[in-house]
Amino acid sequence: MKQFLSFLVLVCAIGCHTDSTLDNEENKNLRTKQPDSFFRTLENQRGGLPPGKAAYYSYTDWSGQIEALVMTVPQGQSGVNTVTATLPPEYVLVGGGARTTDTDITKGAFITASYPNWVANSWTASSKHHVHNDPHTLTVYAIGIKIQGVTAQTLRSVMTCTAPSTSGSGTQPYAQAFMPSSHHIIGGGARIDYGSDDGNLMVYSRPSNGYWEAKGKDHIHQSFATITVWAIGIQDFIPGFGYIDVINYDSSWVSGGPCGTGLITQVPSPTNYFGGWIATCAGAKSNYQPNQGRMLCGYWPPISANPGPSDTSGASSKDINISSWECLFSYVMRIRKRP
Repeated sequence: MKQFLSFLVLVCAIGCHTDSTLDNEENKNLRTKQPDSFFRTLENQRGGLPPGKAAYYSYTDWSGQIEALVMTVPQGQSGVNTVTATLPPEYVLVGGGARTTDTDITKGAFITASYPNWVANSWTASSKHHVHNDPHTLTVYAIGIKIQGVTAQTLRSVMTCTAPSTSGSGTQPYAQAFMPSSHHIIGGGARIDYGSDDGNLMVYSRPSNGYWEAKGKDHIHQSFATITVWAIGIQDFIPGFGYIDVINYDSSWVSGGPCGTGLITQVPSPTNYFGGWIATCAGAKSNYQPNQGRMLCGYWPPISANPGPSDTSGASSKDINISSWECLFSYVMRIRKRP
């Protein structure tokens, strides 16, 4: 079941995606495919946002039995933003992402947080402009899955989210969240706490061999901060369903990073698209020189089962005030039913 979900008053409002609506008959048919609680959650999710500010996309793996729901919620135009996306209860949170857009190309807005709230089944992201005033839009992405014939409770019973792991205070805080050997990493995130000063910005949040790691840095102005990291994992046997395959750090692609100055965006080539797999979480790393710096403007998952140039996964980074020629790498985690 590969489908593109859109609700009559819920329209995608991010970057390069065009708006779309359903006519009354299509909308009626869509409602028959999901429980009422799904649409109540959709309607409540706007939570103070103007109509048309949330969108949902749904697709499956090769078997049609594992379904992913990617929820996007944009918010702005402020210089500092925080936005949360809460998934319908039928879906179990596996990951997410974040992206800033509508910025002045000579300025910039950067990610300071993109992380899970496992108990609330939600994903939260934060962003801020830096050095220059730059009101912008922040879009948060929350990814949930459900498996045919398996309840959300059973699925959560074979998953885990690590306890938060927090660094000491510093100008370049770094932390890791380790996954038990019984589980495979399928997602992770991080949050920087820079207090009330000028700000500490994300330079990477990514999977590694058995753990999720993240790092922040100050830029131009000194900023002491801590960083907190989480990792989400799953066992490869699901009761009542069978085995799944997980592609995480060891065999996940790290798209060869473009290098340059200004704003750069890294999107994988068509050979890296996801036919037959479900993407569960996005990650990124921006290289930087100690006294210069490129910080992350976003890292996001695909929102289509057959992504094209405008809706595949990707990452973006930018220098600001000090020209920095460095490279950007994007990561994605993915799962499927074992053939």
